[in-house]
Amino acid sequence: GGSGAPVATWRGRRVAALAALGWPEGFARSLARAGLRVGLRRFARDHHRWTPAELAEACAAARRAGCAAVVTTEKDAARLPMPPPAGPPVLVARLVLALRPGADRRRLEHALACVSALGGGRTGNRRPGPPPPSTRR
Repeated sequence: GGSGAPVATWRGRRVAALAALGWPEGFARSLARAGLRVGLRRFARDHHRWTPAELAEACAAARRAGCAAVVTTEKDAARLPMPPPAGPPVLVARLVLALRPGADRRRLEHALACVSALGGGRTGNRRPGPPPPSTRR
C-alpha cells in the first residue's frame, strides 16, 4: 500500500487531469466516476515525457481554471520533472483493480492482461502474454 489522501478528500472538487496514455479520456472518466470534477484536461500521446515547461503550463492553466489540484497517473508521475512548479498540488491517482464475483471471463482476462502490461515493463504495441493459470477455466 501507499499513503496519501483518500479520494473522498477531493470528491466534488475541481481538478485538472494530466495524462499521456493511449486513451486519456478514460482516465478523466475514472476521475469523474470517483466524484472529482474534471475542469481541465491536459493530454499528450502515450509514453510522452512531460517537460518542465509543459508541467509549469499545465499547473498555471489549472490555477487559472480554478482547479484545486492537478491529478496524474502513476505512470505519468514517474516521468514528471521534479520538483513540480508552484501552484495547485500534483496528485497521483493509484490504479486499483476490483474484480466482482461472476465477472465475465473475457473481461477478467483483459483486465489481467492490462495490469500485466503495466507492471511487466511492456511498451509499444506488443500484446501481453496470457493471463495467469489461476484465471483459466
